[in-house]
Amino acid sequence: MKKILYFLLGLGVFLWFFEEILVFTKVVVGGLVAIIVLGFILDLLMKDKYKSARMGYRTGNGVGGGEECYTSYWIWQPFRKRFLKEMLRQEGVSGVYQSKISKNPLSFFRREIFGIIN
Repeated sequence: MKKILYFLLGLGVFLWFFEEILVFTKVVVGGLVAIIVLGFILDLLMKDKYKSARMGYRTGNGVGGGEECYTSYWIWQPFRKRFLKEMLRQEGVSGVYQSKISKNPLSFFRREIFGIIN
């Protein structure tokens, strides 16, 4: 009888813990979705108001590597991405590319646009 009681008590604690984790997961996922949707709406409203962004420069790190200029944006900013690509092309940067920022693994939602300076 004692074993059955301990089993049910342990099962109850596990179920309570599982319910708490489920609530926490719903809050985190809901918050992320809300941030992405709000960011996209703000980007849509700001699409005609972007100004030239500050660009960083890094030198080539190997044979055939040239100097690069780069700038970053959030994943929910498609209009800013389009603006930055066009800005780099107007400045004469060849080969405009985009990628995930690899310096910091925690920056999952940050992207980078870069191009090689001739």
